[in-house]
Amino acid sequence: MTVDKPLDIVTDWFSRFVAIWKDSDVTDVFLDDAGWREHLVFDWDYRCLEGVERIRSYLRDDTVDGQPRMMAAVPHGDSLEVSMGPGNAPHVFAAGSGTSSAPSHRFASKLGLSLPAPAMADAPFTTTPEVTAHFRFLVGREGELSCGTVLAIVRLQQVEGAGFWRAKTFFTTWDPHAMSGKLALDCPFVLAEASEQERREWVALCETKPEVVIVGGGHSGLTLAVALTERKITNLVIEAAPSVGWIWAARYPGLHFHGPRWCHSLLNHEFAKGDMEEWVTKETFARKLEEYKDSFGIVVRTNTRLIEGGALWMPDQGSWRLHLEGSKDGRATTMNAAHVAFCVGPLNTLKPRMPHFVQSSAHPFKGHILNTETFAKAMQPQLYDLDDAPLDVEGKRFVVVGHASSGADIASYLTNNGASVTVMARKPQLVQSYDFISMLMSKIYPEGTGRALPDCDVTFRATPYKYMLGLEPKRVEFMDKVVDKDLHDALRAKGVPVWFGENDGGFSAEARKHGGTHLFDPGLKDPVFKGLAYHVVHGNLDYRSGVTVRELRDNHVVMSNGDEIEADAVIFSIGYELGGPNVHRFLRRADGSHMADNDQILHSFPVNEEGEFTGIFRPIDLQEDGGPNSRLWLASMGVPHSRSYLPLLAMQIQRASLLSAQPVA
Repeated sequence: MTVDKPLDIVTDWFSRFVAIWKDSDVTDVFLDDAGWREHLVFDWDYRCLEGVERIRSYLRDDTVDGQPRMMAAVPHGDSLEVSMGPGNAPHVFAAGSGTSSAPSHRFASKLGLSLPAPAMADAPFTTTPEVTAHFRFLVGREGELSCGTVLAIVRLQQVEGAGFWRAKTFFTTWDPHAMSGKLALDCPFVLAEASEQERREWVALCETKPEVVIVGGGHSGLTLAVALTERKITNLVIEAAPSVGWIWAARYPGLHFHGPRWCHSLLNHEFAKGDMEEWVTKETFARKLEEYKDSFGIVVRTNTRLIEGGALWMPDQGSWRLHLEGSKDGRATTMNAAHVAFCVGPLNTLKPRMPHFVQSSAHPFKGHILNTETFAKAMQPQLYDLDDAPLDVEGKRFVVVGHASSGADIASYLTNNGASVTVMARKPQLVQSYDFISMLMSKIYPEGTGRALPDCDVTFRATPYKYMLGLEPKRVEFMDKVVDKDLHDALRAKGVPVWFGENDGGFSAEARKHGGTHLFDPGLKDPVFKGLAYHVVHGNLDYRSGVTVRELRDNHVVMSNGDEIEADAVIFSIGYELGGPNVHRFLRRADGSHMADNDQILHSFPVNEEGEFTGIFRPIDLQEDGGPNSRLWLASMGVPHSRSYLPLLAMQIQRASLLSAQPVA
C-alpha cells in the first residue's frame, strides 16, 4: 500500500490542529490512545499527555501567565514549515505483509526513526499506514513571553473508514534560538568573538556579581554556562575539584561511554571522528571538558565549594546568599545571586551502596574491601594527592560483586590487566551489545549525514514515555533474536541467565525504575574493549549467578550458597543509595532550617506519573519560602540530555528574571 502526497497529509492535519484553538474537537486531531509530549510551549512545563480525554482537559483547563492556556500560546495557521525531516520532507511507511523486509528495517520502522523511505515502507510493526513528519511552526503573539518557533514531530495514522489522518504521537518544544519578543536570541553572545574590553568586563561581572551561580563544573554545569552566556546572562561555575575534568578523570579505570561518540558531543562543540575514540574514554572526555571551558571562555572557580547549609534563600530580596570556601585566595567568601543551579550528578549527591554481610571478628578479612569510588582512589592515588602506591592488580585475586555497567567495566579492566576475577551476580541483567546500541543511536544520531545535532536531540526526546514502553517488547525480541542472538546464546551456554526486564519490558522501564540492572557490553567480536561477556564466554573469569556475599574472613569470601573463594580484594559495585552530600543539605530557608522536606529536591531524578522528571530541568517549587519564583534549579543528566534540555533551562531562567525583575541586593 502506498501513501500519496504525504506533505498534503501533514498540512491538512496541522490545519485541524490549529482549529482546536477555535473550539474544534480534539478527536479530529488525535487518536483515542494518542500521546502528546509537550515541553514548555503551551504550559512552560514538561508534560506527557496520554489519551485524547487527557489532551482535551489539558487544552481547556488552567491558565498560563494569568491567561487561559488556549490564549497564552496560539499556533499560527499559516506558519507551517516542514524542514527537519530526512530529505526535507515527511517520511512514510505503509502496512506490509512482513515477508520482504530485513529485520533491521522492520525494527527501525516501528521506532519511527529516520531511515530512507524504501526501508520505512517495507514492513513495519503496524497494520495501518503511517506518516511521520518533523516540522516547525510559530506560536504566540509578538512581544509576549510565549512567542517563537516550535519544533514538532508528529506520527500520523489513518483510521480505517476515516477520510483524514490523526496523530498517534505528537511532540512540541521551543526552538531556543528562534524565540521572539523578550526571549529572542537574535545574536547569541559568544565570548570568544567579543572584544578584549568586552571579555574583561564580562569576566569581572561573572566573578563578582553573577546572576546565576552554577554548582558543579562537569559537562552539565559547563553546558548550562554556555547556554546562559549566549543569552548574555552572567554566570559563575564553582567546582570543588582542581579542574573541570577531574570528576571524570578520577573515576574508576576502564570507564568509557556506553554510546557512540557523536551523540556525546557538547553544546555548540561537536566531536569529530579524528578527535577521539568511537567509545569515548573517561580520560578523553576529561580533556575535552578542559578544552570546552577554555574555548568558550567559561568563568570557573576551581577548588571552591559551597559549604553545607551555605545557600540561604532570601525571599524578601528574591535572591540567594551563598557561602563559599576554598576560593582562589584560600579564604571563605560570600556572594549573592538571583539564581542557583545545581549541576552535580549522582556521583556527587549519592553514595555507593554497601550490602549487609558478616565479617568475622576472630578472623577478619585480610584483603581490601572496596566500592567503585574507593577502587578508583586506590588505583589512582595521585589524583587524590595521596602518597600511596597504586593498588597492585596483576596476578591478584579479585571478587567483583555486581555486574551492571560499573561492575562489568571493573571486572573487564581487572581481567585485561592480568588479575584473576570472580564476578558474583545476585540476579540476572539485561545485556545489550554495543552493536545494538550503535544501531539504535545511529538512527537518531546519524553521524556524517549532514543532519544537525540539535535536530537529532529533538528526535531523542520526542517519544511519549508510555508509548516508548509499549515499543520495548518488540525491541527486546529483535535484540535477542537478531542483533544480539550470538551473544545471548553464548552466555546461556555458559550458564549465564539472560533477562529482559520485568514482563520482558526492556531497558527503558528498568532504567527509569532502578537506574541500573542493565549491562552494555562490547560483545564477542575482537572489540577494542574486551568486556564481561567476552571474558565469560572465553573462560577468562569465573562467573557466579544467583549468589551474594554472606561472610568475609581471613582470605576468603563466603557466598550465600556456602561456597568459598580466596580473594585479595572485594569490590562492591551494586549501585548508589541516598546519602552523602545530597543537594538539600546545602540549602536553607530564611529561618535557617534545611530544605529536607521538599519532595522535588529529595526525589529529583525519578519520573512522575506522566513519565517526566520531577525535579531536574524545571524550577523547584518553594512557594512556602516566599513566592512562586524561588529561582532554584537542578540540572544534571547524561550528555545528550544536558545538551538538549539546558538551552531550554537557560531560557526558563531568563523568563523567570523577566517575570520577577527584582534587583539583587
